[in-house]
Parts: sequence; structure tokens; C-alpha cells
Amino acid sequence: SESAKYGLDPLFIKAIISIESSWHPESVSECGAAGLVQLMPGTATDLGLKIKKDVNGTNAVLTAGCDPNKPYGAALKNYVKTKTVADLTLEDERFDERKSIEAAIRYFGDLSDSRSIASRLKNKNIPLTINNLAAAYNAGPGNVVSDGTYNTQFAYEYVKRMNAAYVALKQAQVILPVDGNKM
Repeated sequence: SESAKYGLDPLFIKAIISIESSWHPESVSECGAAGLVQLMPGTATDLGLKIKKDVNGTNAVLTAGCDPNKPYGAALKNYVKTKTVADLTLEDERFDERKSIEAAIRYFGDLSDSRSIASRLKNKNIPLTINNLAAAYNAGPGNVVSDGTYNTQFAYEYVKRMNAAYVALKQAQVILPVDGNKM
């Protein structure tokens, strides 16, 4: 599996998907993160995903971020309502389930790769625990100060939610095995 290549537990990836999109591939955040793993446009393109156009027919949104003066998220949500997931996938690979999950897995792998921009965790000798990886994914690697210490309260809340989802998936696996080969 793709996650095994980076030493990631497939259930960790599934926990991230659970809290990011509740397994709805057409999900869009207010900031414009999209797909199962809620990738921002710039992050998605950095990871090799193609975004052919935004809702206005240009790629200007790639630098929009979560600027309230550029309500990309709301516009994208309205646009998504008019399309099928198959049509969206042709325009924006963040909506392609396989490609977006593989991109997120590569991002987690990049967090520990010393050649990567996202290697700040490894360079600061921060352990690559699922908590620290989740906080870095959510708030950015620069916001993970040390093991278990984050710059944003939202990162702490995100880690709690991820842990709850991860534990639930682990418990469900004992009852009903989860197929980890789908990643």
C-alpha cells in the first residue's frame, strides 16, 4: 500500500479522512480546501495534483489561502453543487479520491524527508508521532514547536479529534477487520 511506503498506519490516514471530510469526496472548506483530505490549492499543486481552473476559470485562486476578502471557499462550494464528482475530478484532482489520498500520504512522507520543504519536524528533532504529524498537516509544520506543543489551539483540537477517530477505527478493526490495502 502507498501508506506502507512511508511507514504510515493506514488507519491513521483513514482517521485524517474521517475528520477532514467525513468521507465525502466533494467536501469543500470555507478556506477552499477540497476533497477527501481537504488539500488547499497551493499544497495540492505542490504535491503534483492538477487544478485546471478555479470557479472563475483561472488559477488565480492558488494563492488565495483563507483570505476573507477572497471568498473562494463559498464560491467553490456553490460551484461543486452544480457538478458530479466525476466532472469535478476532471477539473480539480483534489476531488479524485485516489490521487488526493496518495498526495496526502506523500505530504506525511515529506514531513520526515530531510530534502523536503516540510522537513521542519525532522530538522527540529520533533518525533514523527501521529499527533505531531496530524498537527503539522492541519496547522503547517512550522506550527509544531516541539513534541506535543503547537502554536495554535485549533491544532490541539484537531489532534484530539484525530485521536478519537483513530481509536474508533482501531477498535472497529478488532471487531471487523479494516482493509488497509485500499490506500
